[in-house]
Amino acid sequence: MTGRMPSNTIAAKTGADGAAKGSRHGAARRAARPVAKVTWFVGKKVAKRKARKHVRRYGDAARTAWSAALIYGPMAAEVLGAVEPPKHRRRFPAFLAGIAIGGGLMYLAGRDRTA
Repeated sequence: MTGRMPSNTIAAKTGADGAAKGSRHGAARRAARPVAKVTWFVGKKVAKRKARKHVRRYGDAARTAWSAALIYGPMAAEVLGAVEPPKHRRRFPAFLAGIAIGGGLMYLAGRDRTA
């Protein structure tokens, strides 16, 4: 959309005709038409501002709902049985192997040092 004022819109014509109704003089009609155009222009700005405010509010609500779905969705799917629970892994043997390898490397690295 462009930011121009409409030249001959229906709203401007009907607004001008309604403002000058009952007057047979063309001057009243000519004076009412710019007022209707300005009203239309300002009204568009106000409507856009209100629409942006509503979109922002609904966007925040949607973002909150999406975050909740990301956090609680997998848990709910597991509880409802839609997804099988993860298998338990034995991590302790790998932990002990890491300690043994790390200790051996530290022993080998410290052997060449003199006190």
